[in-house]
Amino acid sequence: MFRRRRPGAAPAQPASANRTAAAPAPSASGAAIEIDAEGDSTMSGLETVGGQFVQSAHPVPALVQAQLRSLFGVGVTVNANGSSGANLDMELNGTGNYSTPLATRPALSRARIVIENFGINDAYLPADAYRANLVRFVDVVRAGGKLPVLEEPNPVCLGHETLDALVGILNEVAREKNVPLVMQYDAIKALPGWQSMLTDCAHPDDALYAFKAAREADVLAQVIRSNGG
Repeated sequence: MFRRRRPGAAPAQPASANRTAAAPAPSASGAAIEIDAEGDSTMSGLETVGGQFVQSAHPVPALVQAQLRSLFGVGVTVNANGSSGANLDMELNGTGNYSTPLATRPALSRARIVIENFGINDAYLPADAYRANLVRFVDVVRAGGKLPVLEEPNPVCLGHETLDALVGILNEVAREKNVPLVMQYDAIKALPGWQSMLTDCAHPDDALYAFKAAREADVLAQVIRSNGG
């Protein structure tokens, strides 16, 4: 069973609505900081305009990279690995959008941090399978010598009736595994007229992508600073 979190008002500063856990992270002092940003189309930055999918000019990974560079210098790189239609199960098993399982990829990437933002497409999986996949993601990333970070999906305004439950599970796994968590779900729901910031009831517009990026960058910056940045 999961425990649903109490909804709260959107904070004035993103830092108050995010949670970080003590964990090793790369030092920002005189060293490059590379981050792999994994996820679905909301991580890659898709929007719907005129009934057609288009690529946002300001996707979250690019915004996060710019914000972290302003804090830690040009050595920060955020690799945009979002894939439209993907879910965490596909990435872990190397199916669907992925040609190889996640466990085979750490050696091919110099990233020390791996953040995942799936969830919306995972709403079609049984809750127990989603929980197991989250635990497996954390374990696989750590086994590869990297730091996992979990991120809540944005809410949707149509369908995906189990998404509330999955967000509760995501929070539980973050606590149980002591993993930094970017909390987006309730903060977005607290925004006045948040549904109008979704271009098709699922994909954010540029303003909501910017909101999400600020919260993601805040957590990543806290992790970096707390470990010598």
